[in-house]
Amino acid sequence: MKKTIAVFFGGTSPEHEISVLTGVQAFHALNKEEFNTVPVFVSQDGQFYTGEKLTDTAQYKNMESLLASCTPVSFQKQSDVVMVSKSFFGQKKIQIDCALLAFHGAYGEGGTFQGYCETLGLPYTSSDVLGASLCMDKVSMKKILEQADIPSAKYHVVYEKDFTNNQDKTAGTIEQAISYPLFIKPSNGGSSIGVNRAQNREKLIRGLEVAFAFDAKVLIEQEFEKDTEINISFLGLWNDQVEISVAEEVYSDNEFLDFENKYLKGSKSKKRVTGSKGMASTNRKIPAEISPALHANLKRDGEKAFRLLNCAGVVRIDFLVNKKTEEYVLVEVNTIPGSLAFYLWEKTSLSFDKLASKMIDLAFKKDEYRKRHNRKFTSQIFKNL
Repeated sequence: MKKTIAVFFGGTSPEHEISVLTGVQAFHALNKEEFNTVPVFVSQDGQFYTGEKLTDTAQYKNMESLLASCTPVSFQKQSDVVMVSKSFFGQKKIQIDCALLAFHGAYGEGGTFQGYCETLGLPYTSSDVLGASLCMDKVSMKKILEQADIPSAKYHVVYEKDFTNNQDKTAGTIEQAISYPLFIKPSNGGSSIGVNRAQNREKLIRGLEVAFAFDAKVLIEQEFEKDTEINISFLGLWNDQVEISVAEEVYSDNEFLDFENKYLKGSKSKKRVTGSKGMASTNRKIPAEISPALHANLKRDGEKAFRLLNCAGVVRIDFLVNKKTEEYVLVEVNTIPGSLAFYLWEKTSLSFDKLASKMIDLAFKKDEYRKRHNRKFTSQIFKNL
């Protein structure tokens, strides 16, 4: 019998819209002859909906009308996990065998929804709770990279309370720790939302104000002297075999690869577009023009990070590279990359539908590992009360 796959997207993070693009792409990529597919949209207030119109990005121009045409649903653990909807004719239940997660940002990609799936006992694509949360929190990730001697940019951590109490003192502490120019990033976030570059104290304070609008903890990174950004995707399980995609070289019209360059620029016209292609619309060169030695080093440290950070499924790891010196730093580990990095795997002889199928196979394999270990223990505590 065909497995039923629920594709979850949307969510309550600032990257809600980008998640919709990835979710719709993933839904259409799934082989309908191999799987039964169900779209599940999570609204910005955390409500779950399903409906055919959710798979058409044009419908999201009028969110009120779209949701009015969709059906609210909930999920229950019975003998299996079922999706429950109510109508005039009563309850309708659909068994769900696996969740394909297409969330971006802290509330969905960062471990919260993975924990929900774990509670239900529902197999899911993406890293587990630990891996997802470690990679989402940039500060925690950098501490692990440090211990593993994986190159990363020099950094400093700032907390909202300290900044609120004394902005100038906080700025002075940062300036003593690292030098300009520097980047200000919310610790939990992605898609370059809330990220700014500063070359002086005025821009630093302004950048901190923006970043603290998205998180209570902010990462300050010293700018790395780079020529380009190189991204590579990894596919597998941290404790098992890992496949590695070709590398891509990503271009930006601005000082760094910001939200506009990632999602609002067409790859050919250079004009603002709707972003319907998601991360696949970014200006890039595949394969990247780097030396075999540099490529080997990036793959080695990328796979090392993948395993150390408990990653699973498809992941994209981003590096900043100086081609002249062949020095580099690992910048980010995306446990649910934009567009699921399908454009990298297509250039690695793996079509989007085959990539989605492999992700689902890995979800079931990861679930089998979980089931091998006993999670129940019966003692005499209650009998002895």
